[in-house]
Amino acid sequence: PLLMGIVWMLSVRILVAITQFVASKLLGGEGTSSELFYIYAAMVSPARLISGIIALLSLIVPLIGYLAWALSIYELALLAIAARAINRFGWSKAIIAALPALALQICGLLQ
Repeated sequence: PLLMGIVWMLSVRILVAITQFVASKLLGGEGTSSELFYIYAAMVSPARLISGIIALLSLIVPLIGYLAWALSIYELALLAIAARAINRFGWSKAIIAALPALALQICGLLQ
């Protein structure tokens, strides 16, 4: 469990760094990576707790594992919301800033 927590924090930090790089350097956002990390981690922590419960339940009922996929889409939506709030720009730029995170999750490189 401790190792999973460390891996999760590193993957969140990488997602946030990439998202904030796109938001600030390419789209002209005003926020910092630290601000985005703080907000996103606070927003997504309850979802990760639920994800852990889903992982345990999926050992008993395998179809419950599909809820984890829906939860990861929800986490990406939270990332876009956080990027929008921190960088003070509209939805289109926030979604564009979150697209690299979506690509990395689809490829399975980050959790």
